[in-house]
Amino acid sequence: MSGCKYVKIMSENVKSVIFQNLWDYLFFIWFVTDASFGHTIISMIGQLVFVVYSLNKCVIPQKIKWSYLFSLYALFVFFCWYNIANGFALSNSTAKTMLNVVVRNMFFIIFLFQYLRQVNIENLKYIFFYGCVASSFFILLLNFQQTGSFQMRDVEDSINGNLQAINNAVAMGWFYCLGGKKLNVKEIIMCVFLFTFCVLAGTRKAMIVLSMIVLLYIVLNNPQKIFTNAFKLLIIIGVSFFLLFKVDFIYNIIGNRFEGLLGFIDGKEEVDASTETRGRFIELGFYYFLLNPINGYGIDCFRELKGAYDTYSHNNYVELLFGIGLPGTIVYYLLYFVSLIKGICKFLRYRNSYDAFGIALILACLFADYGMVSYFSRDTFFRIMLCYFLVSMSKNANKNIQRYGKE
Repeated sequence: MSGCKYVKIMSENVKSVIFQNLWDYLFFIWFVTDASFGHTIISMIGQLVFVVYSLNKCVIPQKIKWSYLFSLYALFVFFCWYNIANGFALSNSTAKTMLNVVVRNMFFIIFLFQYLRQVNIENLKYIFFYGCVASSFFILLLNFQQTGSFQMRDVEDSINGNLQAINNAVAMGWFYCLGGKKLNVKEIIMCVFLFTFCVLAGTRKAMIVLSMIVLLYIVLNNPQKIFTNAFKLLIIIGVSFFLLFKVDFIYNIIGNRFEGLLGFIDGKEEVDASTETRGRFIELGFYYFLLNPINGYGIDCFRELKGAYDTYSHNNYVELLFGIGLPGTIVYYLLYFVSLIKGICKFLRYRNSYDAFGIALILACLFADYGMVSYFSRDTFFRIMLCYFLVSMSKNANKNIQRYGKE
């Protein structure tokens, strides 16, 4: 079966090909409700139904699979608790609230792992892609209902679309790297929609994450075509530059933010307010971390600092270093680095496309953490486990994507 024909069947016969069982549907429902209606009764029901069904599928018949990921995350939770128990937290109530969140996440990711280890990776790509489309659609509708605008940046009472924009970037990168040479019209329209959402969200991180995934994958997987791809990339950069800085509507949403970021990198004094605030928070958090590098000041307690304005640091590294110290932060990032090392070792030996994409995704996620706090998000653990499974696939996994024409 040719790649294009297979992609067409996958797109037109979603019910019979992609959603192969009830578990697939429940994962899709959880993802959409959690991303679109987070912290509401709707997302709680979606999560509960997924967990109960997973419990019935794995725990009751004693088919549950353990992973070192759970041990590392349990150790991370221990560091969060240890801070509170020994009186290091600036605010016990704040730290305990976040501790409850990470404990609940610990149980959830065990069931999420059980689902991911049995789902076909190609089916998962489409389930995740369509989930991002549905989530983005609902978020835009909710934002329009609240503000009368689809724009999610610099509009009063607008929804923060940063996390969903990161998911969209991963979905588009996944499609490009491990998809077919050609997309059908429906898939092209959906990709344009996901990209438009990222623009409306005004998030630089999503654009950079998408660029990093694609660039790193090209460099790793197709080094022989580096000059051809570099030429294509220059064209894309030129078009993107024109859209970001010459089209007023796009410039006002996100172009000026890139301009501020470039000014910050260049050392200019005048940068946008968001970049200036992030830089100040990073300096503040790192200053206090150096005063107490081992124990920290309590998970989620950065917001208790004078000058933090009751918010987080906008940097996952600083947030964890400040909150639980260097040992706890190292334990957390081992969730990424163990898979990264494994992926690099396998890629150097087998030149596997899944390993190449897994490495690119891990590095992009590590970069994104410089501009966001992600340790408490369930979406984050989906990406961590996705990386784990990508680099854990058989050395012969390339045969699964040869039909897409990527090898």
